[in-house]
Amino acid sequence: MNPNSCHEGENPEITIEGYCMQPSIFRNASCSGDSVQMDDEFDATLGNTALSQIEWQDSNNLTARIPDTLEAGLYDLTVVGPQGDTIVLKDAFHVLKGGSDTDTDTDIDTDTDTDTDTDTDTDTDGDDDGSSCENAFIINSNDFDYTGNLNWDDFSSTFTPSNDCGDGGRDIWFDVHQTPNEALMITETSDVDVLIRHVTSCEDFNCIDYSDEPELLCIDGDVISAIRYIVVTEIDAQPGSISTVNMESMDDDCSYYGAD
Repeated sequence: MNPNSCHEGENPEITIEGYCMQPSIFRNASCSGDSVQMDDEFDATLGNTALSQIEWQDSNNLTARIPDTLEAGLYDLTVVGPQGDTIVLKDAFHVLKGGSDTDTDTDIDTDTDTDTDTDTDTDTDGDDDGSSCENAFIINSNDFDYTGNLNWDDFSSTFTPSNDCGDGGRDIWFDVHQTPNEALMITETSDVDVLIRHVTSCEDFNCIDYSDEPELLCIDGDVISAIRYIVVTEIDAQPGSISTVNMESMDDDCSYYGAD
């Protein structure tokens, strides 16, 4: 889905990207003669809530509108085609709490004490990108090639997985919109030792896969677009350390690159 998130009360138009989302074409024989008709009516829901204004664009794209009644949380996407074929994508859309940053803390006040109102605080108003799963860096474009230089002094959260997922310290979170049928390649190329972890969702901190040596993780694509929750965790980073994280959408699958 593109975009794959919004705030409560918003109703953006979204694109559902997939593969072979074909309409139904049939011949109608009647007294007035034969005619060919096309049924391109798709149904789509987030959880139990139907999307509106669903329109078939081509075999790889539907457009629809998100209702403004969805409460904060993660929602599964279900798409049903004209012939009843069904596709389900887990945790496809993320509704964030509140409006698009409605708090009045602008981080330009003159309060110079040592309370938690700093650049590394733990508030959840969206100011601290990457500080948590809910406030992750959102990488949301097709065929992307992303490189970010990340200063570990700006991050303090620590992630505790619900299963064995390697040990580490501070974390940086990413929500990555993965292009259908393309592999997602994640690498860290600096001298800082890190873990790269793929997590189920913000609500279920189950670790699907992780890599620490080499610092490379590859995730195969699905037939429709997907959100991948990625955590990069430092291991004994020194003050002032910076990590360089690369994320790239790749043709073929992970086995082609020797990374499965």
